[in-house]
Amino acid sequence: MNSRIVGFLLVLIAAFSCSTAGVIRDAGIDFGAGQSFEMGYFDETYNKFAISSDLFIELLDLDFFSLRVSAGYSQKGSEKLKRTYSKIENGGIVFYDSIVDYSRKSDYLTTGIFLKPQFPIGSMRLYLLIGPRFDYLIKREYTEKFLDGDPEDVTSNAQRTIFGMTLGVGYEFAKGKFILSPSFVTDFDFTESEAEYDESYKNFKYAIVFSVGYRL
Repeated sequence: MNSRIVGFLLVLIAAFSCSTAGVIRDAGIDFGAGQSFEMGYFDETYNKFAISSDLFIELLDLDFFSLRVSAGYSQKGSEKLKRTYSKIENGGIVFYDSIVDYSRKSDYLTTGIFLKPQFPIGSMRLYLLIGPRFDYLIKREYTEKFLDGDPEDVTSNAQRTIFGMTLGVGYEFAKGKFILSPSFVTDFDFTESEAEYDESYKNFKYAIVFSVGYRL
């Protein structure tokens, strides 16, 4: 936790130093919604709806390149679908498909520094987004949905600090001093989300993200 705080403070100091040097292009907020799942070694998991939101600044106002620094909230998780039967009929078993057996949901504070190559096309800019991401777990819940169970707090069994990578593609256009940008972003983790048990999971997430920036 201490290293997390120190790292976040270093990002803020760097951002302040850049702002005094006059190299901040814009600052803003983004909102994302998409699907997340956990790739398990011994368990098959499925997509779960997830949201995110970040505050960001963009440094280096260059034609073909900028640097984005962001911090915010990210939701991850997965669901397990269980094939189960309701009754035996005419000597055969009647199955129901796609019944949610359990659900895992994790809430993270997240921060990252991303390279942003840009390609101006008329009044728009196509861009790529790539860079490292650090997440800190706030809370992790496990719910036995098939049994109508209540969410169980399993934060103590999970890995607190996650290191991952973000890749994205999008385009942006200016409306006065505002910069609007829809994008498609994927997050994948190198760190396993479970700290205990024999099962081992790594998160993968993809989302549609809409950003609103203001040119400074």
